Amino acid sequence: MPKKKAAPKTSILVVCSDLHCGSSVGLMPPDSENLAGNTIGFGKNKHQEWLWECWQNALGQVATIAAGDPYAVLVNGDATEGIHHRSPEVVASLIENHCTMAAEALRPLTSKAAATFITKGTECHTHNVETYLAKLIGAQDEVAREKWLINIHGCAVDATHHIGATSRAYLEASALSITLGNARLNSVRAGHPVAQVYLRAHRHCGGVYSDGS
Repeated sequence: MPKKKAAPKTSILVVCSDLHCGSSVGLMPPDSENLAGNTIGFGKNKHQEWLWECWQNALGQVATIAAGDPYAVLVNGDATEGIHHRSPEVVASLIENHCTMAAEALRPLTSKAAATFITKGTECHTHNVETYLAKLIGAQDEVAREKWLINIHGCAVDATHHIGATSRAYLEASALSITLGNARLNSVRAGHPVAQVYLRAHRHCGGVYSDGS
């Protein structure tokens, strides 16, 4: 938990998560380098080519929406793929390379941000390397946290990486509503302010749940 609620001077929070840089099916800059100086590109990998095009489109949308106004960035976990489970889908054998790829991909956002927040993700993917990433891109306090409580223009935001997952699409909203209820009760029990927005990641699918409040 953060020692205090972060309050960047902005009304815009840009959120991304689960980039999984370092995976052959994750986001990767087209001309990355490993620690030996060899160039790593996505070549004929259409998945990564498409993801990079989507990322460039997203960067353009952020610029259009912000229109020169300050914004904050939240990287809500799993920015790197990591070396795990003998996976054949890694493009470099060192997680430091994955971290450098993530920093390079994020830099167009973070270099202009009023504040950047890094959330810890799934340990098999990140190996606790998120604080190294936070230092690379100059994130808040140069650390990654399990949870961030961020005040965006008077709106209290509770952000952490994990949420329950399901393979059944019709149960996705159930996981969201359960998370909302549990998070609120936990905040009350701990004597913390109850957030207005709860941000979770991990599931690799979008979703919004509102109880009407």
